[in-house]
Amino acid sequence: MSDNRDAKLTAEEEALLREFEAERTKMKAQMEAEVEREVKQELAEEVKQVMMKEAEGGLTEDVKKAVDEEVEAKVKQEIDISSFGEKSDVMTTDNVRKMLERELRGKIEAETREKLENELRKKIEEEARSKIEEQRAELEIKIRKEMEDRERVKKEEILKKLQALKQMEDEKKQVQEEELRKKLESEMAAKEADRKEEILKKLQAIENIESEAKKLQEDGLKSRMREEIRREMEEERKRKKQEILSKLDSVKAQSSALQQRLMEVTLNYNEQAGMINLFEESQKILLGLLAPKMDKKNATSMFVRSVAAAEEKFPDVLRRANIDRTGRPRPDGTLEAARIAANMNSMEIAETEKAKRLLAGLREIFEERLIAVEAAAGFDTRELVFSQFMGGMEKFAARSAFPKKLTDIFMAYVIPNTTMKQGD
Repeated sequence: MSDNRDAKLTAEEEALLREFEAERTKMKAQMEAEVEREVKQELAEEVKQVMMKEAEGGLTEDVKKAVDEEVEAKVKQEIDISSFGEKSDVMTTDNVRKMLERELRGKIEAETREKLENELRKKIEEEARSKIEEQRAELEIKIRKEMEDRERVKKEEILKKLQALKQMEDEKKQVQEEELRKKLESEMAAKEADRKEEILKKLQAIENIESEAKKLQEDGLKSRMREEIRREMEEERKRKKQEILSKLDSVKAQSSALQQRLMEVTLNYNEQAGMINLFEESQKILLGLLAPKMDKKNATSMFVRSVAAAEEKFPDVLRRANIDRTGRPRPDGTLEAARIAANMNSMEIAETEKAKRLLAGLREIFEERLIAVEAAAGFDTRELVFSQFMGGMEKFAARSAFPKKLTDIFMAYVIPNTTMKQGD
């Protein structure tokens, strides 16, 4: 049953897992946005530094040198052309030279500056982009590590919450079981006291009747009174027997309802054999508790009859389950595990249905035996034996080598429901 809980989470556990997934998605989106923002910030910073360097005159020397060389060439060319015309005075040549120099300087300075700026900006952008890509990779690794650490911490917190929730459920279950056990013991003690008081009253009434008969010295009267009491006791015994038989339908209805609620349980070959062995161990505990309260021969005969009765209702699972390997009936009411396993293998149904049929068959045997105990020893004895049996099974499950999965399934689906009260 616990393993099944590991496969299907509760609503609270599913809510915690959804919260964890949402938080992880949110953190991943934040990481990507943070990386993109830091990359853009680094690129803007590099470009800003380049522009500041240009504003401070970092390119002035290169631009001035290129402009001077270009101006000298243009001026020399103009002078050579003007030498073919008439000679003018020195003042006119100087004026022309200065004018050309200003025009060419402005033009060449603008073109050269633009060309150098474009080349330098392109080079700086490439270097900055390469550097930022390296920093981006390092930053992604760093942020990814931080995100993984956060996810790990979140996952640990969720696991702690799940463990705390499971512990609370276990503690609550233990408290409820303890309260139920105390309530049952209290009710049984009260019923036993009432029963004793009723018996004492009947004995007192018989004594009074006998005393009265003795006083009257009428043997015939005493004989009639004894016969009347015997008849009343016989009628009471028949009435109780009829009440016990009427409970059989109620028990069957409860068993059928339980099978409808049975979860998707599968048992492999080894688990099937283990479940049968666990059932046999539980019946040894039950037989040991019955020994002080009824004859061992009668108890063993009751066990044998219960297997035969259950076989009629579940022949596909329990067919010849009380026949040993030599073909002889088992005298003590135990089951032939290999034969039951063979019956299970021959069933052409789903594994979950096989498991349901096996658990239902074992449960039917158990119910038949409890009903037989009540018919033989009374309702109070049955309830007392069952209460002691549950305590013994808890101790046995705690120290046995059976897997927890098997013991959980056995306690949930093989042990009958004991909420039925006398006269139901």
